Amino acid sequence: MTLTLRTTCRGCGGALQPFLALGDQPLANRLRRPDDRAPVAAYPLTLCRCLDCQLVQLREVVDPALLFADYAYVPSTSSTMRAHFDEFAGDAVHRLRLTEHDLVVDVGSNDGLLLSCFQRRGIAVQGIEPAENLAARATADGIPTHAAFFSSAVARELGAQRRAALVTATNVFAHVDDVRGFIRAAFELLAPDGVFMVEVQSFADTVSSLAFDMTYHEHMTYYATAPLGRLCEVEGVQLLDVERVATHGGSLRATIGRIGHPLARPDRIAARIAEEGERAGPSGCEHLARGAETVRRDLRALLDELNAAGASVAAYGAPAKATVLLNYCGLGARDVRYVVDRNEAKQGQDIPGADIPVVGPQRLIDDPPTHLLLLAWNLTNEIVREQEAFAAAGGRFIVPVPQPRLLD
Repeated sequence: MTLTLRTTCRGCGGALQPFLALGDQPLANRLRRPDDRAPVAAYPLTLCRCLDCQLVQLREVVDPALLFADYAYVPSTSSTMRAHFDEFAGDAVHRLRLTEHDLVVDVGSNDGLLLSCFQRRGIAVQGIEPAENLAARATADGIPTHAAFFSSAVARELGAQRRAALVTATNVFAHVDDVRGFIRAAFELLAPDGVFMVEVQSFADTVSSLAFDMTYHEHMTYYATAPLGRLCEVEGVQLLDVERVATHGGSLRATIGRIGHPLARPDRIAARIAEEGERAGPSGCEHLARGAETVRRDLRALLDELNAAGASVAAYGAPAKATVLLNYCGLGARDVRYVVDRNEAKQGQDIPGADIPVVGPQRLIDDPPTHLLLLAWNLTNEIVREQEAFAAAGGRFIVPVPQPRLLD
């Protein structure tokens, strides 16, 4: 079945309460060939919170084979993500005192970027990636990658060969419906003193930045620290440490281990829970829902005003959130002429639902707009630095969230 609806919390089994409906949305990473005349499949997209543990999650669950069997997103095209993963690897090697005798396994390893950072430091690596196109690419680049969805069976198969000192899941843990089974599988693969490190979008930061466009079918769960700790307790493991990192508008880097692990830092966890405060609870959910409506109204009005005045608007970045923002706001090719993206796999295709063509950076030089809407707004600083010539020629940047605005 392509779509199922959750009626209970995937973390604790509690009742779910919807708070933000983003309408029928196409699959955000499923770009469309211009000659494809088939109707674009769209599915409801509804955020809910658990009335018991407060874990925020999607009501809708799309078949993961449809979402991930062939995947267009790769982190290697972003200098920000390359630097981030290098820092992640360096920090993990230092904190865990990893050596050439240790193994790091990355679940959802994509094109192998994170593992390459460990490999450069002399650590043995193993990727697990369900998208066969990405698994083949990583393997060809020297990162051994097992093409499969992660499961207990896969963990037992790989663990029988060698146990891991570290299992990582960066921006993958939130993509999983059966999160409890995922945790169990990770610990089947870990050595007794090994740890499981995840990076997930921070729901508290999502609320602060009104980043509702980071809600899409691949992202099934939106974590705050307290619900994540509760999930670990349910599975008989321990949330050892958590810190905020800047990627994707604000993420949590969490370290999970067996109970009694020496890396436990309950003081840091308590401090993070206090910092998140009401943003991680019911009032945060209400704020996000109201903010999404405001952004939709104001962005629509801004683009209407610019286009009526004779401006020429293009956009930069075709990540998943671009699809969500454009469709939720009802924006199409009449509003935005084209979308620039450096990922060649996306070029020559259209944003689904909005039917805006995705092109390479050369288009900005050959056919420059007057305004550039930053759909990859989490990379604003990187894009502005990269597009100095556009700004020097009088071009203006538009940032859509938390309030649509023109950069000075």
